[in-house]
Amino acid sequence: MSGWWWAVGGWQALSIHVAPNVLVLQLKRLGVQSKSCKAIQYSATLDLAHYMSEHGDGDDTPGSEEEVQYSLYAVIVHQELSIGLVTGHYLCFVRLSDDRWFKCDDGDVSEVS
Repeated sequence: MSGWWWAVGGWQALSIHVAPNVLVLQLKRLGVQSKSCKAIQYSATLDLAHYMSEHGDGDDTPGSEEEVQYSLYAVIVHQELSIGLVTGHYLCFVRLSDDRWFKCDDGDVSEVS
């Protein structure tokens, strides 16, 4: 049926079968031709239960009804240094167990509020 194309309804989903001890998420902010400059807001905690696959096989593996909580303890930020996504610099913000945040910028480490 060459030349015949039509849109059909559908959806795509991702689910996690077993929650990892440490969860790393990467947020891609690239559009078709450039980086999105919109601010991204996120919580300091994430309950992954909604994204867990359901287990219909009767085992005791954590499923969608159980809490799977993660606490944010680091954020990596890429700062563009030139126009056109050619060069940039990475910073890391790290939260200590006493809830103080620190900015790590190459060899410089400083407390931030």
